[in-house]
Amino acid sequence: MKHGFYRRIFPFLLLLLVLPACGRKTLPVPPQSVLPVPVNDLRYQLDEKGVTLFWSRPTSSETGGKLAAVDHYEILKAAVRDEDHCPGCPVVYEKFARVESELDGRGNQKKSAQFFDSGLQPGHRYHYKVRTSSGWRLESRDSNIISFVWTTPAGAPENLLVTAGDSHLLLSWSPPAKALDGTEINSPLSYAVYRGNNEENFKFLGSTESTTYTDASVENSRKYFYRIRAQSTANDTKAAGAASAIAWGVPKDQTPPAPPLAITVVKWENSNRIFWEAVTDKDLAGYRIYRRDASSPVPKLIGNIPSNAIMFTDNTLPKGPAKLYYSVTAFDRASPANESVFSNEAEIILHE
Repeated sequence: MKHGFYRRIFPFLLLLLVLPACGRKTLPVPPQSVLPVPVNDLRYQLDEKGVTLFWSRPTSSETGGKLAAVDHYEILKAAVRDEDHCPGCPVVYEKFARVESELDGRGNQKKSAQFFDSGLQPGHRYHYKVRTSSGWRLESRDSNIISFVWTTPAGAPENLLVTAGDSHLLLSWSPPAKALDGTEINSPLSYAVYRGNNEENFKFLGSTESTTYTDASVENSRKYFYRIRAQSTANDTKAAGAASAIAWGVPKDQTPPAPPLAITVVKWENSNRIFWEAVTDKDLAGYRIYRRDASSPVPKLIGNIPSNAIMFTDNTLPKGPAKLYYSVTAFDRASPANESVFSNEAEIILHE
């Protein structure tokens, strides 16, 4: 009897054992602890050749833990004619490029990445976003989105001139004659100023709507290189055109020291000694001593002394004049040196 019972339920027991293995398999869901956080600082820069995208490498996972490494980045791109652009409408992106994570000179992953796209057509609006991958199927959520309208770039500004001043350089130039394709420029122009310490490496310095720019963030006697790009503005996008020829300048110290004060003169044996208060200018190089008599309104230079002296002995007294007048100036280390105005005169009576 028992054997018949077991024979009847055995098929059902076998079915229960088989059923769990017959379900549909699905791909594993990656844990949040290894998924990179999305890039949040995607930005761009336009020039006459195309667009460069920049972003920082994510360093943490979705759960806040430290991200071991980034394998690569996926660039997603969408394009639509600007006249067909619909604000607020869904944008259809396509995977456009893969950017491998790079190492720096020490073998560590670089803290930032970039990508250049030259495949742009005038009159089109472009959208970009980035995804970060830390391995197979370990892809982050979308980054922030950047969007712009590509227009034909302006030509290069002309006649760039750099005029040296004291602790500043004045730049001036002429607007570009035409766009790069030879057509007229109909949109408003502004200008981006770039500066470098040589003719190869330039960094953005500032922008202006005029054709002049004063760079006051310079040091005297250092050489600076400049170039200018015209920026055309259309449909909320500011696009940089071709770069001007490079020009350079060297700011020069043109500010003289303060004049010496409290000039006094006394007789000393067969000479005269002139005294004054020290000038406190940081770039003071020395003093120049001048002398004249009553018959000469213009003083003559009779000596130079270094900045650490505040006394001069005049051993070349002229014969004849009954009274002499002395004055002192200060000069700095510039080349050529900047000299102060004359101090007040001090007089001495030689004889009655």
